[in-house]
Amino acid sequence: MRNIARNRRRSVLNATGLSLGVAVMIIGLGWVRGYHTTIYGGIKSLETGDIEVLRGGYLGQERRLPLDLSIQDSASVARTVLADRSVASVAERIDFGATVGTARGSVRVLGRGIDPAGETKVTTITSFITQGSFLSAATGGLLLGAPLATKLGARVGDLVALSATDRYSVQNFIEIPVDGIFRFGVPSLDDNLVFVDLATARQLLSVPGATRIVVRLKKGASENDALISIQEALRGTDATAYPWQRFAAVIVSATSADIGGFWIILAVIFLLVLIGIVNSMSMAVHERTREIGTLRAIGMRRFQLAFVFLSEAACLALAAAAVGCIVGGLFAWYMSAVGIDFSQTSLEMPIPFGRRFNGDYRVFDFLISSISCIASALLGSLLPTRRAARLSISHALGTRVE
Repeated sequence: MRNIARNRRRSVLNATGLSLGVAVMIIGLGWVRGYHTTIYGGIKSLETGDIEVLRGGYLGQERRLPLDLSIQDSASVARTVLADRSVASVAERIDFGATVGTARGSVRVLGRGIDPAGETKVTTITSFITQGSFLSAATGGLLLGAPLATKLGARVGDLVALSATDRYSVQNFIEIPVDGIFRFGVPSLDDNLVFVDLATARQLLSVPGATRIVVRLKKGASENDALISIQEALRGTDATAYPWQRFAAVIVSATSADIGGFWIILAVIFLLVLIGIVNSMSMAVHERTREIGTLRAIGMRRFQLAFVFLSEAACLALAAAAVGCIVGGLFAWYMSAVGIDFSQTSLEMPIPFGRRFNGDYRVFDFLISSISCIASALLGSLLPTRRAARLSISHALGTRVE
């Protein structure tokens, strides 16, 4: 400790480098993991839920939105799923092809009949309503994406025409008021999706049940365990449960590729940080070659010399790791608790990213960063110490360091 205090300038520079290395590692690990969890959390809270229940055979023909493969007694199936101890809430849906039009023109869209009460417990649609209000099961109505509303010249309270082919291949038509306008910030949804209340959709499509049931799990519940439990509970019915990844395969694949690239970049940054730490510690030992010669001259053995220098490096690294954890921890706290708010920007993304980006930090991040810091400091001291200790005493004492 006296040696660390005696060489203040060198100690401060080395400790600063070590602290920054620890902080950068902590910040990077949580940032990359946060990208992963933010995107997956966004799509689950906006679109898929944690689990979806469909009738057997529906997935194979999903592209044609088969109304003839709906869950007939969807209310009974929903109650069975909701009885599972890991399930927080469920919502019934009907997806269908439709045409929405005004005097300005008509557009082919994806219609989605939803249970207003259930949907608010499963997804976060209500937080994206920019004009008007959310749907009401009592009055019936329609939700339009902002770009689609602009294209059709529709405003809140206007009547629009909604037509669709029902399960018997009959083309039906209704006039329905626009209750609200939403903006998810995802062009594929804002331009092509409309919501109606479930009762109106059932009447329009002659479907008594629902084409899918979206499930939201309780916080902390295991998706795999809940999926197995729900599948077992639905055994003997015409419905089965699927993980949310089955309905977001493209996004999962694209996100995995992005994260792979981020990890490579992060690994390169970590490597550069570690090399910098090793180099800094090596130079610190190299500058003390004459001191090493003096210690050897008064009788200190090589292993004792190595122990002294490694002890100094360990003490310096522990102090630096503590400071780095504090700095990185403050950033981690801010990114976890506050994050980056996208709600006030007009930024549009091709995937449901949510309204806020949050880092995902774990205790493991602090441990691995601190261990890397200490290990690199010891490595940076050990190699040059061993090299200098093997020099002849006369050569070490005569060494000049510029």
